[in-house]
Amino acid sequence: MNITLEERIEGLSRIWSTAKYNFARWDELTGLDWDAEYRAALPRVIAAENAAEYYAELSKFVALLRDGHSYVVAPDELSCPYAAAFSTMYMWGKHVVYSVPKGCGVPLFSEILAVNGAPLGDYLREKVYPFMWHEKEDSKFYYGQLGYEIICHEPGEITIDTDGGSFTVVNGAGGETDESPEMTNPVYGAAAPFARSDAGYSLRVTSDGIGIFNIWSCGDPTLRDALYSNVEKYIGCRGFIIDLRDNRGGSSHNVEPLAQLFFDGEIFAERAYSPLYIPEFAAMAQYRYPENRYDGLTDDEARLTREIAEHKSFRAADYRFRVKDCPAYLPQPVVVLSSCRTASAGESLLAMLKYQDRAVIVGERSYGSTGQPIFGELPRGGYFGICTMKCTLPDGFDYNNVGIAPHIEIENSREDRLNGYDRVFDKGLEALRELAARAVKP
Repeated sequence: MNITLEERIEGLSRIWSTAKYNFARWDELTGLDWDAEYRAALPRVIAAENAAEYYAELSKFVALLRDGHSYVVAPDELSCPYAAAFSTMYMWGKHVVYSVPKGCGVPLFSEILAVNGAPLGDYLREKVYPFMWHEKEDSKFYYGQLGYEIICHEPGEITIDTDGGSFTVVNGAGGETDESPEMTNPVYGAAAPFARSDAGYSLRVTSDGIGIFNIWSCGDPTLRDALYSNVEKYIGCRGFIIDLRDNRGGSSHNVEPLAQLFFDGEIFAERAYSPLYIPEFAAMAQYRYPENRYDGLTDDEARLTREIAEHKSFRAADYRFRVKDCPAYLPQPVVVLSSCRTASAGESLLAMLKYQDRAVIVGERSYGSTGQPIFGELPRGGYFGICTMKCTLPDGFDYNNVGIAPHIEIENSREDRLNGYDRVFDKGLEALRELAARAVKP
């Protein structure tokens, strides 16, 4: 794939200009000179030896925004196939092997110490962190991403050293693996789903009348029809568990129909702030702001001039909605299972239910990234997103890089994982049964 000089400059320039006027968090990046970084990136994108290096430079540029909803996606042709007999996961504050070559002797969930002889910390700092969001230690990137990054960077033999031993794989050769046991629960397993989509959800009811909605993606628009056309199957349940632990987002519009089932009326979803840019006041700032001269301006005009010059002017709006064709209101108790992988639109659903006292949250603090990207095209089929909206909880709390805390904090241990025991689900089931028992008392 050849990317011309003109295309290279145009792609970088599109990202720079789109972010300059649309990015929602400039007020948090006071030490970043975006124009200077653009000028510094120009010779690098021009000198990139191939398309892969060019896109790596674009990713490095966007990573300066330190935002989980601002990113670069390379064309499919540049995507590296995952064809090596191992995978990774970030758990318990460390990177571990999630699958290993069959019979290699390295225990599952061993901590990764080095990659091809490079200590893991050095490897991450050199080959991973510069190209993606890593604002806090447990959200450096998507939790299984390290394995893919290793495959992208190591073309031949790959040796992984862990605290449980070492193994070597050949990139591209594939191979059988020892897999982590599936996390399950007898109650969950015995309840056959009445609706399911490989793209995002499973809906089922247990023998003792508990509805379990496992929503692992907010990207599937068929969830609405599955919920509303099957309402008679769960309307009489004693309570509900909504499992969002593997939900990395999508569109909040796809889960609003689910949220509406648990609210009698309008839902206060979130408070949103979008950058406010008024060319007239930006022009005023150019010749008035440096000397703090605001003669002839009203107080509001002077304030806007200052704020626009400092990227601190926002249009604030409370987002409320009501799904008018919702077929039922379910007043029964609700428990939501969350994890450090619950992100974006998944967090939006979590926020609606928690901060309006409609659910008890069990599990781990959520991922801590949300927003509304604006998209732009890049050369040869790539694209980028720039976050245009700073979203907070209904009470105004900004959970970006922080996450949403559960009411009951618990996670599955290494031993739980090895035994396939889902301790978090059991705790959620226990909490729901207690809530349901209280609800029926006279």
